[in-house]
Amino acid sequence: IPVGKLTEITGEEASGKSLVCAHLIAEVQRRGGIAVYIDTENSANPDFLTRVGVDVNEMVYLQPGCVEDVGEAIVKTITMARAKAPNRIILVVWDGIAATPCRAELNGDFDLNMNLQLEKSKVLSKMMRMITDTLGKDQVALVFTNQLKVKIGVMYGNPETTTGGNALKFYASVRLDIRRTGQIKEREEIIGSETRVK
Repeated sequence: IPVGKLTEITGEEASGKSLVCAHLIAEVQRRGGIAVYIDTENSANPDFLTRVGVDVNEMVYLQPGCVEDVGEAIVKTITMARAKAPNRIILVVWDGIAATPCRAELNGDFDLNMNLQLEKSKVLSKMMRMITDTLGKDQVALVFTNQLKVKIGVMYGNPETTTGGNALKFYASVRLDIRRTGQIKEREEIIGSETRVK
């Protein structure tokens, strides 16, 4: 995962995005770094994270309510962490974009003709411009997870897309696409998944 850059991890539900993020957090902690987990899906499980090797007591855990709050939390957290630990690795994980509403959606400040996905795309684009400079200057690794969605009515080409418009595709230096390809069984019990990452 590049430092000073944005990495987007995409995949279908339960494809292993959060598992990869948990391993990244554990690795950063093993290297003496600071790990920040922004959980807008409310899916973090301390027992699961501990089994993967994460020290949950040392991890910074945040639950902002909307996309705008996530952007502010990222900048504020990076600034505070850099002031206290100028030479340590900082990893910020946002899990995940698809489940995070924009402020207009959260507050009900929209009309029925308003395209909320377009609104979210605008907010994400503005947020990316705001945090890109901070990422590069402070040498922070930023990882977002995003779910694959299917565009209805697509007859030709790939119908799959991700939430957030083109801003994330433009700003991400690395995009990982995780696909579940099979199951791992032990005595007829499913104990894991086989995946392919592109």
